[in-house]
Amino acid sequence: MSSIKNEPVIGAPPMAFAPSNYLGATRIAFAPDDAISAAPVAADAPAAPAVEAPVVAPPAAAVPGSVLYPEADPAADPAEPDAPAGEGGPDVTGLSDEDAAAVQAAFAERAAEKTARKVELDAMSPEDRATAEKADADAEADDARLSSVPADGVYDIRLPEGVEMDAELLAAMSPDLGDLAITNGQAERLAATFTTAITAKATKAAEAWAATVSGWADTAKADPEIGGAKWDQTVKDAHRAIGQFGSPALREYLLHSGGGNNPEMIRAWSKVGAAIGEDNPAGGDPPGKPDTPADKAAVLYPNDTPKGK
Repeated sequence: MSSIKNEPVIGAPPMAFAPSNYLGATRIAFAPDDAISAAPVAADAPAAPAVEAPVVAPPAAAVPGSVLYPEADPAADPAEPDAPAGEGGPDVTGLSDEDAAAVQAAFAERAAEKTARKVELDAMSPEDRATAEKADADAEADDARLSSVPADGVYDIRLPEGVEMDAELLAAMSPDLGDLAITNGQAERLAATFTTAITAKATKAAEAWAATVSGWADTAKADPEIGGAKWDQTVKDAHRAIGQFGSPALREYLLHSGGGNNPEMIRAWSKVGAAIGEDNPAGGDPPGKPDTPADKAAVLYPNDTPKGK
């Protein structure tokens, strides 16, 4: 069994680190047969001669169970902590291999875009660079808006110029959008799709109504009672009646609603005009005034042609 020597380490005080570890005031050494013995260091041990001591390195490998270097190489540099998620790369924890690969590929693509953009900016004049950097900052801010779910539940929907979002509809839908974790960008996409569908439906309805109004004029002109050879007189009588009994608001309605082309409306007003007679043209055509092309084309609104024609 090896004995324990109490001599101080050369060039160092008794408590300095030596190949044998010091714990408190006791120095521990390991014998070849793994037996351990300890002896207290003498309090009055003589001081070491003042000679230059050789540098003594820690053991290359830690002794199993070592207190100072548990299961690690004391000579090795401490490991650097992992970089926070998002700085050295995307956090793909919990993703499948396929999804993780897709996220990492997107991250790498974005990094390449940033590098290329920096090269472009470095080649610009200071004025152009300032303008470009502002545009980039605005684009980043908009990307952040599109990718976020509003914390206050108020969605910021931006539609193409000339198209407005129904504020009441958006307010009614916002709580459900928030519960479903819908982002501003997703909500904006839904709003654009909804607006496109509604606009197409409204356009189709307007076209159908225009065809109906146009068809009314054709039907009136072909009517055996008011159309054909009687059409010009029918128009003149209707104008006379509206001129005497109609108001500007009625004329506006007949003009913009398409109702002035309705065969039954034309029939009724032409009968009123015929009952008034040629001798009482109040508001209508003066007696003896020749018809003009506009008179022949218009029906109940003298300042325009029949709706849809």
